[in-house]
Amino acid sequence: MILAMLALLAQTSGYPLGGTVVHGANGSPLKGVRVRLIESGKSSELTSMLTGSDGRFRFESLPAGKYMIAAERNGFPAQMYGQKALHAPLVTGVVIGEGQDATDLVFPLIPPATISGKVVDEKGEPLPGMTIVGYRRRGVGQAQRLQIAVRGTTNDLGEFRLHGLSRGDYLVSVTGIPFQHLPLFDSSGTPAGYGLTFHPGVQDVSKAAWVHVEPAEEARADVRAGASRVVRVIGTFKGAEAPKNSYAWLSVALGDGTYFQVGDTEFIYGNSFRFEGVQPGRYTLFASAQGRRVIARQTVDVADDPANVELDASRMAKVRMKLNVRGAKPGETIVAGLLNYGEQWGPRGTLDSKGEVQFGAVAAGLYTVSIAGPDSRIQISPESIVAEGARVRGDLVELPESGQVTLTVNANAESERVNGRVYKEGRPVSGMTVVLIPARSEASFISYRIDQSDSDGSFKWRDVPPGEYLMFAFEDGASWDYMDESVMRGFRSLGQPLTVRAGQKREVRLELTRVPK
Repeated sequence: MILAMLALLAQTSGYPLGGTVVHGANGSPLKGVRVRLIESGKSSELTSMLTGSDGRFRFESLPAGKYMIAAERNGFPAQMYGQKALHAPLVTGVVIGEGQDATDLVFPLIPPATISGKVVDEKGEPLPGMTIVGYRRRGVGQAQRLQIAVRGTTNDLGEFRLHGLSRGDYLVSVTGIPFQHLPLFDSSGTPAGYGLTFHPGVQDVSKAAWVHVEPAEEARADVRAGASRVVRVIGTFKGAEAPKNSYAWLSVALGDGTYFQVGDTEFIYGNSFRFEGVQPGRYTLFASAQGRRVIARQTVDVADDPANVELDASRMAKVRMKLNVRGAKPGETIVAGLLNYGEQWGPRGTLDSKGEVQFGAVAAGLYTVSIAGPDSRIQISPESIVAEGARVRGDLVELPESGQVTLTVNANAESERVNGRVYKEGRPVSGMTVVLIPARSEASFISYRIDQSDSDGSFKWRDVPPGEYLMFAFEDGASWDYMDESVMRGFRSLGQPLTVRAGQKREVRLELTRVPK
């Protein structure tokens, strides 16, 4: 009788939620942190408060349900409860209600890392106004690429600080004229500039030194850069009339499919374009239209002044995609595209009445087939791909430099939401990275589903097509580690099997994956 009265009282007055915000590097309580409470599935906050000198926060009389907690403080990037690293995409929801104790949470606020340094010329003189770029590796398996994580500029003393970094390894590069648009000449009076140089002072990215940073740490990355002559580049767009709002840019290939843009982006006027202050060398010349749609790509050699280059749009592959979508409703709008594997750009289009879409010109490379339903958030996974004029590698398509390509894609629009709970030693456990991958070994990361368990151990995988799968729950590592095919191949034997059937609603029990040391 007493227990029943207590339960009724809790339903009337609500439930508490509270804890302590601590420094993520040393565990000390943090005062003056603005803690915001957000109801799960909604964007606006319910309420907020500041932590006291003991770092404590507490919200009273809340309805039973699931909540997200955000924290903000000077010197720290905004973060959500359960984030395992800065900028990590997954968080942990907090469930309150009967039998759920959420009054002693510990919220580690991760401090940012910093890379600082000084850029000097051959004589050791400081170089102001230089562009600094910090790169990190991102992507999956063979498609891992160097991606720009942060940018900066040297001050009048040639010094720089790249702040707000997450834990990890970085490459630091420096570029100069023409990027700062200041005149520079060598000893003979010839126009000169600073090309792409990596810490500590090399132009070959394979010889660059990686810089490792931990939260709250500041690492050093000094760079010695050398000037060299620059030339003008006169370009002509051939093979077709350049679309309106087209532009061109030069990039340096960094050796793993990653490109670093050199200099400014220039508009194409009457099929002509021009670059100033380019160092001699080999570049990849791109042209784009309407945002990021690449309409031409070509390798060019720059030597003389002026250097005349041609960009031939007819050398691109022309792609026709035929799409058969099982389970799609008549008249539904289906958008299909090709997404460059690693660089994340490519053409998209709406299927016509025949279930086809034409892509006039697509750059050579490795692509995934992207399919979205009427709600663009609903992704449809390809089941099979047959190609004429191109090579298929599992779920990926390798396009040639030119020619006609026809892709026949079979896909399934039917999908289910899989709910589950993670257990460790018989008890639900929160903050676990949960991954679902197709049982077929050739499946790529686009078919993976990933989430993080909430405080009651619950999780969900959305838009899962019927089929055979393997499930995992990892305690350590950032979420993007497990979106890497090369990583997951080593774990396949540890996965729990799961069969997803159309129309079947179920909750799965997922045991913590025991990863061998």
